[in-house]
Amino acid sequence: MTRERVTQYSAMLYFRREPNTRILLYRDDAQIGEMQFIDPAFFNATIDLLRNEGPYIEWDNNDKVLYFGVEPVGEGES
Repeated sequence: MTRERVTQYSAMLYFRREPNTRILLYRDDAQIGEMQFIDPAFFNATIDLLRNEGPYIEWDNNDKVLYFGVEPVGEGES
C-alpha cells in the first residue's frame, strides 16, 4: 500500500459523458489520482471532506482510498 499526501484537488462536471463527475487529486502540481462518481451525493460528500478536513489527507491509488488525519472527538472545526 502506497499513500501519497494530497495537497490540491480539481473537480469536474461533464455534461455529455458517463461517469459525469470526477475529482483529480494532486501532490503539489503532479496528479496522483482520479476518482469518478456516478452518484452525485457521493461526489458532494467527497468534495465536502476535501474542503473541510485536513490539513493532512492521503490517497492510496492502488486501493482507491482517501485517508484523513486523526482529529479529537467532540471538537468542532476551528
